[in-house]
Amino acid sequence: MSPPTSATTPDHTPGPTPNSAPASTPTPASTPNPAPTSAPAPHTAPTSAPLSSPTPVSTPQDSPPDLTLADDDADACRAEIVRHHRVIEDWLTGRGARADLPTFADAHTPAFTLIAPDGEALPLPRALAMIESAYGAAPTLSISIRDVKVVVSAESFVVATYEEHHGGQDPSVRRATVVLVRDTTAPHGLRWTHLHETWTRVSSEQPPA
Repeated sequence: MSPPTSATTPDHTPGPTPNSAPASTPTPASTPNPAPTSAPAPHTAPTSAPLSSPTPVSTPQDSPPDLTLADDDADACRAEIVRHHRVIEDWLTGRGARADLPTFADAHTPAFTLIAPDGEALPLPRALAMIESAYGAAPTLSISIRDVKVVVSAESFVVATYEEHHGGQDPSVRRATVVLVRDTTAPHGLRWTHLHETWTRVSSEQPPA
């Protein structure tokens, strides 16, 4: 059902008043415009940047030992090799005192090895036993050291070669390579840790005992 309709009333709406300004329409307060929102960019496949060559990562390397040959090392080696063989000569001829054996032994490291001229490898205890049993066994023996050369001189060790000449009843010559470790408490600051001997001349077909 529709609502009831009111009776018609004559229109008495006054017309516009001459010279009257039209009523002003209130201006709505300005609303700050929101920051423009950029439209989402169309989706594009990412463009890969050109690949640069990878920078190699440096790997720390062990510093090699300083192999500088020092004149004082050559002098120390020569002096120690001559001193050491003077003790051996005195022992084998019987001129030295038996009480000197511990001092001779102390000139070596506990890990000392001897490669004898016949190729046999002797640790320190066996080498000392061989020396001890030979006291006074060669009364006419003389030992001279020649041609000492430093092969390598590093921070903790020195390697040298030399010739060992035996005179007397059984003359012979052997060439030797020695490794000496640095030790301030040892004679000439060097201690014997390895010795390799090779016959170069013997008095007979068989090496002397």
